[in-house]
Amino acid sequence: MTKFVNADVGHEHIATLMGRAIERIADTFADEVWKGLRPSQFRILEAIDRGADRTVDVARVLGMTKQGAGQHISTLTDLGYVAVSDDAGDRRTRRLRLTRQGSTMLARGHKRLAEIENEWSGLVGTDDYAAFRRVLVAVGGDSQAL
Repeated sequence: MTKFVNADVGHEHIATLMGRAIERIADTFADEVWKGLRPSQFRILEAIDRGADRTVDVARVLGMTKQGAGQHISTLTDLGYVAVSDDAGDRRTRRLRLTRQGSTMLARGHKRLAEIENEWSGLVGTDDYAAFRRVLVAVGGDSQAL
């Protein structure tokens, strides 16, 4: 097995480097844009917006347990970002949808994430940042798939 070491990075492994990048994003969740939302809760809003309309769908798309997704969804419902309704065809199923407030939060969050991406692109250059995004997509898979 070949050991990959980038001389520019030193001895830090990919988990450390990715962890720091994620922390930089997570740190922005303390600002006013997010109104106390956690990164995992924002990802749930995104999943619902893309069509995950049941707790089990949200859990599957985000790689969480149904219980964990349910706890976040309950909080998001209490905060007014998600509405839950009974499914007319199956009384055991509850359907999820974003409220107007949830859609507004999602749009504000996407704007803030675009600002972060622009900042990072300016830091490393547009070509390197585009390559970074391509690598993340290749390694992380297609998050659009429901």
